[in-house]
Amino acid sequence: NSNGWAKSPDWVMGPSGKWPQGVYLVGVGQSDSREGAEAEARAAIAKIFHAQIRQETEHWEKYLSVESRGSSQVEQKQAIESVTTVSTEKVLEGVEIVESAQEGSLYYALAVMDRQQATSRLTEQITALNRTIDAMLNVARTSSDKLTRITNYKKGIKTLLLRDAYNADLMIVNVKGEGVSVTVSSHDMAQEFETWLTGNFLIDVEVA
Repeated sequence: NSNGWAKSPDWVMGPSGKWPQGVYLVGVGQSDSREGAEAEARAAIAKIFHAQIRQETEHWEKYLSVESRGSSQVEQKQAIESVTTVSTEKVLEGVEIVESAQEGSLYYALAVMDRQQATSRLTEQITALNRTIDAMLNVARTSSDKLTRITNYKKGIKTLLLRDAYNADLMIVNVKGEGVSVTVSSHDMAQEFETWLTGNFLIDVEVA
């Protein structure tokens, strides 16, 4: 076939010497159109992150239930989906289609993500979020206004979940499998907020 390849590129069937998995995350797509193959290649990389995030959501539901008291489970699920969508879209900004091939009526595409670049990008993002979280927690602990404290606790928990999502992504792209160390965990902040709410709720009841 003059429009096809006499021999498929190595990445169609397995690991590529040109795009080693120790340096790149790779995804291969196959379709009856070039556009479809490219979309499938990007989706193959996205699935790697989705699988990791799914393992985290059970823990997040517990923490988010403290932040969103009075909200339905559907609303809580939507909040988690929003966090995971934001994190996944951010990490997938580094995906590039670097090669394509055609064999007969089938098209193939190779998508790659440079691990080192993604690691740097995510580390910067997580570091910035950690600073934001520390500032929110400081206000939540020291403000004399109860509404301000509640607002910062609630925003802090959601920001923590986003940071945790980025950290889960980082552990995938980082060749060492490591994330960024954190000063406060989702569990710690949710527990602190719940304790504060309980104490202040009881005081409010007595005053009433």
